[in-house]
Amino acid sequence: RKNGELSLDRFYSLFSSRSFYNIEKGRYFVLLSLSEAESLRGTLHLKRELGETLSVKFPACSAGMYSIFTDSMLDSSIGHPKAREYQHTSM
Repeated sequence: RKNGELSLDRFYSLFSSRSFYNIEKGRYFVLLSLSEAESLRGTLHLKRELGETLSVKFPACSAGMYSIFTDSMLDSSIGHPKAREYQHTSM
């Protein structure tokens, strides 16, 4: 990472090697397209306004949207636990 940028090669290396996972039980990572991220963020906002968890059927289910480019949490659902420090410093 140089000047706040993450090269495509570095990005591919991180995801293919899973080096940033440092397995945290119950936490999974997915890549979203811009369209998918917009839909998820809209759902997060709606559920938060209603005071509801992300899933009624699975109340422990939560989601957080983290940007590796700005190194910040963009949004999260009610009850989403903060990631361990390793997830924020491994890149």
